[in-house]
Amino acid sequence: MSKPLTTAEKIKILWKFVFGRKTGVIIDCAFCAGTNITFKSSNTKEDQGQVVYYSQYVCNSCGACCENKQVWEG
Repeated sequence: MSKPLTTAEKIKILWKFVFGRKTGVIIDCAFCAGTNITFKSSNTKEDQGQVVYYSQYVCNSCGACCENKQVWEG
């Protein structure tokens, strides 16, 4: 579900943020409040009408790690 963004995708997100929609998700570090976050890995599983998404991130400022789990239901 999530993958590193291309330059064109980053420009598109910036354009929407500046001139359009103001919703979305920006990840910041819980330890240093930095936004220099690197996407590390992801895994998606589908089970009984749910999609479960796992991802990992690393803060490039302080080295803290984040594990994320999202459960999507339709």
